[in-house]
Amino acid sequence: MVFNLRLGERVHYLLRKYNKSQKELADFLNTKTSTINGWKQANRNPSSDMIVPICDFFGISTDYFLNYGEFDVDENNLTSTAKKKDMFDNNIFAVRLHLLRTQANISQKSLGDSVGVSYHAISKIENKQRAASIEIIYALAEYFNVSIDYLTGRTDNPDTSNNKQKLTEEELELLEDFRQLNKYEQNIIMGKISEMIYNKNIEKSNTETSEEIVEIDFKDKVNR
Repeated sequence: MVFNLRLGERVHYLLRKYNKSQKELADFLNTKTSTINGWKQANRNPSSDMIVPICDFFGISTDYFLNYGEFDVDENNLTSTAKKKDMFDNNIFAVRLHLLRTQANISQKSLGDSVGVSYHAISKIENKQRAASIEIIYALAEYFNVSIDYLTGRTDNPDTSNNKQKLTEEELELLEDFRQLNKYEQNIIMGKISEMIYNKNIEKSNTETSEEIVEIDFKDKVNR
């Protein structure tokens, strides 16, 4: 499985979108501004224990942050742990991973083979001896078809119905831009899109009709 999360760039994009400074985020995470800056400049991803607090800072879901779906966080579904803005809870992750694996009746080796890690890695994560990397978290969520928010303990709802269709980075940015507009501005955009789709369908219909006419004319000439 290939990952191209580029979370450092995503963090800086969100800072611009929500008009937040690197210092504000650094203070919230209890880290240095140079660390935040380094995520983009050095093309590094934040560590897995930073995922939850980063999402809390922006008010978004972990699935949305990791491009696992397009929905923002639903505060009503957050657990009390998540609402306290705690760090990534390895205990909850370990328990839920073990529960999902045993419910699916698969071995640690089989799971490890499926997500590209050794069974030793799965064993250590379940026994709280090792923190899961961002890549492993993403792979496990996809394998069990649950939300990353569920795995990380931010919600008790494992449902992924809101993120069945993955969006590209460009589509996510367009969606975020659209949400920044007021209702009147959104209606203008929707009207423009509807007009473009209508014209495109008309053009397609005219092309198909022209092709049919040419085909009929050709058959008539052949049959004469």
